[in-house]
Amino acid sequence: MLSSYLNGINNVGQVTAWKSVNEHFVSYVYSGNSWAKVDDPVGATGSLIVNINDNGTSVGWDEYPPELDTSNVVRWDGTAVTKLDTLGFGYITQAMDINNQGVIAGSGWAGSSIHAIRWNGTAATDIGTLGGSSSNAWGINESGQIAGSAATAGDDAVHAARWDANVIVDLGTLGGSSSR
Repeated sequence: MLSSYLNGINNVGQVTAWKSVNEHFVSYVYSGNSWAKVDDPVGATGSLIVNINDNGTSVGWDEYPPELDTSNVVRWDGTAVTKLDTLGFGYITQAMDINNQGVIAGSGWAGSSIHAIRWNGTAATDIGTLGGSSSNAWGINESGQIAGSAATAGDDAVHAARWDANVIVDLGTLGGSSSR
């Protein structure tokens, strides 16, 4: 049985979706009354588009053969796919959300762990942790605030976090030691 997964929707009613075909991601964007397949970047075996802004720009990541052990953030404007910068360490980089100004939130390999990243244009910026070794970004609002999670000092816990520009705010947990 072939399944498809809807991921994101914007205020215009455009929807992002993906399905797995022969163990590779194939992504689509619904606009108006039809689905458009998102082209894979050159050399990629597939792409997974997860969110879309009101301008119709969608984001996600591409995939490569397993032996390459890598993925890159991609932005699709409806006609062309653009690969965005990584933090320079290779391995896995993924975009999770884009606001209407085109600022993207996601996560990527920072040398020894995953860190939350903000993309303005194509440039990737590591936006830090709560003193621990890792962080993840899940969403971004129109003010540019990013929501995610981050490890605390000593990696004792993972707390909900909000990044306001380059300042990280510890939002704690809803009980217990971790919040993801």
